[in-house]
Amino acid sequence: MAVKNKVQLITYPDSLGGDLKTLDNVLTKYFPNTFKGGIHILPPFPSSGDRGFAPLTYLGLPNGIILFNQAEYLETTGYYQLSPGIYNFEILLGASESPTKYIKNITLDGCKFYTIYIIGLFNDKPPLGYLFVDDAI
Repeated sequence: MAVKNKVQLITYPDSLGGDLKTLDNVLTKYFPNTFKGGIHILPPFPSSGDRGFAPLTYLGLPNGIILFNQAEYLETTGYYQLSPGIYNFEILLGASESPTKYIKNITLDGCKFYTIYIIGLFNDKPPLGYLFVDDAI
């Protein structure tokens, strides 16, 4: 495939106008027929310093308690002490106000340590999932 030298715009949806609709208006009004190479919209997630390619992850409980806040890609966190019981967890990506994934009915026994690994991709394959591991410390 031959490489064609054409102008392409690579931008975040909030960088030129604040959202996709405004971006479309700006491009139509000020840059008609300019980007013959196409327009690439980058992911709009708050991230670990790269403006969207590694969204920050939040793990919380349905009552609003956040257990881990702004965990970065490949970041490890410490243990968070919870009483024994059955828990439902919520995974939130970026600044999302609604959970991206639910982890339901996880039984935590006393005097044990567990790790929840968040794996997969948001809106892609493999889908977002988790591994729940008894650390046997």
